[in-house]
Amino acid sequence: MNNKDIIIKTITVAKNLSDFISVPKTVNKITDKEDMPIHAIRIIFYMINKLRNKQFMADRSPQIKIQFEEDFLTVHNTYAEFSLQYKDINYNSRNTYEIRKSLEYLTKHLYGWKTATNSKGEEIKTLGGFIVSPSFGKGKATFLISSYWLQQLLDLDLNYNKSLYNIVFKLSSTKQVQFYLWLMTVKTYTACYIDSLNERFKLNYKSNRDICNHFLKPIKNKLDKISITSFNYSYKGNSKIEIIIYNTKLQEIELDDSTNDKILKIYKLSYIKKRHRLNDTDILPLKNIFYNDRKNDLQLVYIGYDMMVINCRKNKIKMTSYVGQVFLNHLQKYVEEAYLNTTTGKKYPKLYPRLY
Repeated sequence: MNNKDIIIKTITVAKNLSDFISVPKTVNKITDKEDMPIHAIRIIFYMINKLRNKQFMADRSPQIKIQFEEDFLTVHNTYAEFSLQYKDINYNSRNTYEIRKSLEYLTKHLYGWKTATNSKGEEIKTLGGFIVSPSFGKGKATFLISSYWLQQLLDLDLNYNKSLYNIVFKLSSTKQVQFYLWLMTVKTYTACYIDSLNERFKLNYKSNRDICNHFLKPIKNKLDKISITSFNYSYKGNSKIEIIIYNTKLQEIELDDSTNDKILKIYKLSYIKKRHRLNDTDILPLKNIFYNDRKNDLQLVYIGYDMMVINCRKNKIKMTSYVGQVFLNHLQKYVEEAYLNTTTGKKYPKLYPRLY
């Protein structure tokens, strides 16, 4: 590609890396290739981490979205310049071969014309792979990413999951990372046949016993130690393999207080989702409150939930009888009641958190 034919813009990135990142579900499709080098996936996670302050949701951070569209979704062939230090992807920074090979892979990966649509309905087109025009210097590489792929990493309205950043550096193979990303998107209880797992992850196991012992078990053992989410599995003969997701107690990672606080929020949200059978759409408003540092709203949710528990006990009703949208409707009433008892609520009675 001739750089004279494109518009290159700078984008501000975070100075430091965060323990947690928000991974858009589109990353599953971006990384869903058998031949993708694991360093290529690590580069994508690194980009998400450094760009985390530019991620947006239309209703929660409209100004960031507006600014992104003004900068990148107004003119065809608009790209952002991005740099990385070799040591941030491979701790042995003297060995740059794998990083170079991975960046070259990403230039060919998903190559073609891509169309991004802005809020006005205008279509902005770009040509290239996931990245274009990599250049290699002493200790670092620089490349371009198109407005289309940039939007895929930044737009959290496309749905997303929280993940510890270092997981992709601690899992040892592309297939393990791909399974982890898949695990984040499935229901708490999932049943699947060996054929579907073989096809999904390009495996060739002949029996449930083999795929469980040689593929699932090593991943489970690793996730138990390094992830906030892991899984159990079971099977009988060659029937379906049952996979049950659960929250873990981290064994191998030392985390600061703010990260531990985020983990606690994830556990609480997972508990509510499972206990009241909320699907991915139902949980979104609560997810936004729990994950986006809306401390006052989060406190109101906690208070409202406790009020609901007390009322259920008083009337001898099981909390678990409230599920899905019915649960959210009832919780909303208690959250509103809690909000109206605050100083802000008495002054602005309509500004309570919306749970649906």
